[in-house]
Amino acid sequence: MPTKKSTKTTNETKSAKRPRAMIVGAAVLALAAMIAAIVMLTTEEDSGVKKYEFTKEGSLTILSPEGEPLTTIDCEFADTDYERYLGLMNRPSMEENQGMLFLFPVEEMQGFYMKNTLISLDMIFIDAQRRVVTIHENTEVGTLDTYYSTKPAKYVLETVGGFCKRHGVREGCIITWERDE
Repeated sequence: MPTKKSTKTTNETKSAKRPRAMIVGAAVLALAAMIAAIVMLTTEEDSGVKKYEFTKEGSLTILSPEGEPLTTIDCEFADTDYERYLGLMNRPSMEENQGMLFLFPVEEMQGFYMKNTLISLDMIFIDAQRRVVTIHENTEVGTLDTYYSTKPAKYVLETVGGFCKRHGVREGCIITWERDE
């Protein structure tokens, strides 16, 4: 049978455990706050996903089928296998006056998908004579569905979604470009 003295010791032990539990709880909260701060300060490269910024490498002009200028944009060129593979993946944004032109070694049927692409695009497929042969507008972000040219293409221009409608770009338009030196 417990005595009053042992009951008092048990109550004192419970009281002594409360401050320790509060200290441990505060330490856990502090640790959680530190982890959250570290996660927020982690750079994109540390997370394993690099975000690429636009780099102007030249300019590109789109002409109507009749040869009238419609618009001129700053352009990046994807002319290596790696650059064509990477495309506009992991880009958080792109301006209205920017685009990426994919240059292929041969004219053939082309197909593009939107894996790891964060912004909706207009895909403009262009033949070897630099005429627009196919347009896919406002592509779906992140999909593995493939957008194909309807005719052989040697070049593909990607711009922000809705670009073609806003600038009157249509099949038959002519594309010209110049690279910066």
